[in-house]
Amino acid sequence: MIGKVTKIFPGKGYGFIKTEEGEEFFFHMSALKDVTWHDFTTLCEKEGPHVYFKEQKHNRGPRAISVELIPSDQL
Repeated sequence: MIGKVTKIFPGKGYGFIKTEEGEEFFFHMSALKDVTWHDFTTLCEKEGPHVYFKEQKHNRGPRAISVELIPSDQL
């Protein structure tokens, strides 16, 4: 799936991703691939980056796992 990071809570280690269809997914910093939480939050300060992710069903709602940044030249 593809979405855009819409909210991030750097001190708490989580955030939210929204798809173009409007569905929102929770993600934890442990779900990030190939980027540190610090670098990821720094990117989010400018503008919420687009990401690839996989959906995981959870009793609290949908979660994003395997979150991977999409390079801006691939959008």
